[in-house]
Amino acid sequence: MSEPFYTSLPVILYARLRLTPPLDWNEVDQGPGWITLPEGCEYGFRIHNIDNAELKLLVNELASVTPLTYVNLSENRKITNPGLAALQAFPQVETLNLSSCSLTNDGILHLQGLRHLKSLDISYCNRLTGPGLKNLEPLRNLTQLNLQGCIKITNGDVARFKKRGLEIKK
Repeated sequence: MSEPFYTSLPVILYARLRLTPPLDWNEVDQGPGWITLPEGCEYGFRIHNIDNAELKLLVNELASVTPLTYVNLSENRKITNPGLAALQAFPQVETLNLSSCSLTNDGILHLQGLRHLKSLDISYCNRLTGPGLKNLEPLRNLTQLNLQGCIKITNGDVARFKKRGLEIKK
C-alpha cells in the first residue's frame, strides 16, 4: 500500500492496473479522511458539488497521488474558467470530464498544459463556441472529444476542427 494522505473533501478515489487494453476503474475509497491507495496502479477521482476554491484545495490534497490519470468533475456548475487553472498541477491526466461545468472558450486555455490528455468530455458546457475549439489544438494526444449538448458549437465548427485520429461526439 502507498503512503496515506488526507483529504477534507467528499472525493471518490478510483484505481486500476495500468494494462493494455485498460481495465475498468474500481472505487477504492472515499473522503473525507485518511486514504491509502493500492500500489502499482493508476488513479482517478470523482467529486460533486464543489466550486473553484474547493477544486484548488482538492488539487493540493491530491498532489502526492501519482500517477493520477483520470479526473471527473462533471456537473460541478460552480467550477468556472479560473478554477480550471488548478488542473495544471496534473499534467499527466489522460481522461478529463468537465461535462456541465460553467466554462467558456477562455477556460479551455487552462487545459493546454495537459499534454497527455487523450479523452476530454466538455458536453453540455453551453457557453463554449466554435472558435474555442482552436484552444484545443495544442493537445496533440487528444483522441476523443465529447461535444454533445454544446449548443453554440455547430457541425461546421466541428468539421473545421477535425484532425486525424480524433473521434468527436456531437
